[in-house]
Amino acid sequence: MINYSQNLRAFAQAILGSIIQTNLSINFVLLQLSMPRNFVSFTEKGKVIEKFRDNDTSYRFKVKTKSGHTLLNSIAFTQKEDVDKVVQQLQTIKISNNYFERKTDHEGHFLFNLKDANGNLIGHSQLYDSEMGMENGIKNLQNQIATLAQASES
Repeated sequence: MINYSQNLRAFAQAILGSIIQTNLSINFVLLQLSMPRNFVSFTEKGKVIEKFRDNDTSYRFKVKTKSGHTLLNSIAFTQKEDVDKVVQQLQTIKISNNYFERKTDHEGHFLFNLKDANGNLIGHSQLYDSEMGMENGIKNLQNQIATLAQASES
């Protein structure tokens, strides 16, 4: 006599295994598609600037700490050369407080924008819960950029 229950269970397990495998494959493909294209990064004395292609028409960079926290997200640039130029400028200038625009969003979070000597926006920070946190972020970014400037001189 044929045990239909056992056959049905084996069939269900095979189908379920196939569904799980397909789902994992789809998730892997989606993960690959969500990664920035042409991702490039370099480190200087444990500090990191990451330059990457954001989509088909723009390029960006991030300034990060050694531990991987993002200090600054750049604006979108249409040319890779523009990103390289701004990163090079960051490594050669001393960034004083007048390069920073301090702001508060409509929910009471603090953030800052980094501007160049001509007042053009370079990038923006994450959101901070306190003004002290934002000021700390500015100080950390200034230290990071100073470290990069020292590394480019040597």
